[in-house]
Amino acid sequence: MGELCEAGRGVSRDEAEAARWYRQAAEKGYAPAQYDLAVFYAVGRGVTLDAAQAITWYRRAAEQGDSLAQYNLGMRYFEGNGVGKNLVEAYQWLSLAASQKLADAENAREQLRKAMSREQIAEGKRRVSEFVQKTATAPLH
Repeated sequence: MGELCEAGRGVSRDEAEAARWYRQAAEKGYAPAQYDLAVFYAVGRGVTLDAAQAITWYRRAAEQGDSLAQYNLGMRYFEGNGVGKNLVEAYQWLSLAASQKLADAENAREQLRKAMSREQIAEGKRRVSEFVQKTATAPLH
């Protein structure tokens, strides 16, 4: 329903109503809605611009494997946008997105590597491995 309200398909275009529907689905754990809600907070569509909320919802979707959320979260850490700049954290999220063949994530990760020390890259790789292992053993809901 959020997508319909956002696009105005079959209903009046209403971004605030779309945000409300996205929030309902996001709070129930639906990763695509978490990502959409994060975007709304990131740009102030239908809600008040709120970088902290954007990060929260990007993270929730990213932790469920949403590649676009992983990419956006990684870029925020790379640029220090709404969070403290953290190259290792950026590397983790961009690597996870790149592993799903997201070309923008692959390119951003390569740019990021140029700004990182060998130790930071190793720590980023360790975090990726830990994340993959943790999610592989997580119980299904």
